[in-house]
Amino acid sequence: MEVKIGNEVGMGRFTNVYTHGAYQSALKGFPVDFGSIAIGNNVWIPGATILPNVTIGDNVVIGVGSVVTKNVPSGCLAAGTPCRVIRGNCYPRQLPIEEKLKIVKRIDNTWDLGIVLQNDYKLGIDAAVVDLESMKFNGKSSEKSERARNILRRHGIRFKVDIVDNTYTEWVGGGEESSAPKLQDKT
Repeated sequence: MEVKIGNEVGMGRFTNVYTHGAYQSALKGFPVDFGSIAIGNNVWIPGATILPNVTIGDNVVIGVGSVVTKNVPSGCLAAGTPCRVIRGNCYPRQLPIEEKLKIVKRIDNTWDLGIVLQNDYKLGIDAAVVDLESMKFNGKSSEKSERARNILRRHGIRFKVDIVDNTYTEWVGGGEESSAPKLQDKT
């Protein structure tokens, strides 16, 4: 059966996605189920089991060890066996610039990235400027700025840019998808 996975989806190594729930014979009364699965955009599933006929919305975190047997709405933290919503409407959350700067400063302190505050939402790394408002890198790339961009990426902070002639340029990799994949009703 069909499996649709959105953009920016992370799955841990013990995540299982099953479009079927059949092993023993249906003629002997065992449960048999087949169905599509859709996983939206910006979803983190560090280690869960997803069963047939499930749609997971956008901006969702599924707790480790969960067994997802029913649809999970967008913007929530869900966990458990069976999986249920723990906190709804919590993602994404608009953070004030002070909180964003505190997060970046903590990362900088841990990894010694050499980030320098230039103004309320712009940071400097060598000859590169990081704009936390537009989420873009500008200026010249260097080994130091690329290391910082990579460490920030590992913390889920992604800047979609290309590098042309050692200069950060606008990314041409494609557009953002904004809604969870929709399953077609095949009944």
